[in-house]
Amino acid sequence: MSLRTSVYLEATEAVVRSQALIGSLANPDVPETQAMATYQQDLAALGKIQVVGTEETVRAVATFSNAFTVAILDLSLRRGGLTLLQHKIKEQTELVEGAAKNRDDFRGQWYDAMLKKKDGPPDYYKQNLDNWTENHQEWSKELEALQRQEIVVRFELMQAAFELAMSLGALMNPAVIAVRKELELPLDEKEFMKMANGSGVLQRTAMQEFMNRYKALTDAAINGEVPAPDAHLPLPPPAPPGRLTL
Repeated sequence: MSLRTSVYLEATEAVVRSQALIGSLANPDVPETQAMATYQQDLAALGKIQVVGTEETVRAVATFSNAFTVAILDLSLRRGGLTLLQHKIKEQTELVEGAAKNRDDFRGQWYDAMLKKKDGPPDYYKQNLDNWTENHQEWSKELEALQRQEIVVRFELMQAAFELAMSLGALMNPAVIAVRKELELPLDEKEFMKMANGSGVLQRTAMQEFMNRYKALTDAAINGEVPAPDAHLPLPPPAPPGRLTL
């Protein structure tokens, strides 16, 4: 019994960290190596249940573990796409900055040529000034489009993490019931599920409200609008599942 208790307590910690991991992956500013620091350790902790758990427990935990792995892969791929987009934005920013520098350089040379009447005809500098001005305007529009796309992709990453976290939270309930049976801990399953489902509804409502407010801010940013001074900025969402622990 003590061995099982130790395994389940370790697995409980891994499950709690899984929710934190999902939240970290939802934030592209958190390095993936940092977010995934305990991932392998947590999978190992969940895997130990296959050695000591009953069939019901093993099945419930395996369902959670598999869904957790799929969630990590999904968010990692989304982050990868965002990273590629950010590289493109960086390259486009360099183009815009280079065009601005060349534009300003030729403007200065054109002014100097007009004043000094030497170092080449002014039309040469004026033509290059016009070309680089057009390039700067065109590339700036492309950069703005990429930046707007990044806002959308960031929101979609957060939305996906929200849905995945809620789904994983629901998968904890069968595991909790199975483990408590195995450890012979008293549990009113009907009352537990009532409480767990109620908690899930409250969390989903709170998270959806957060996402709605965040979406309003991202839409304003995409449209070049400035939120009203009294607008409420979204706070980080709460850690998703408020289920009973093992």
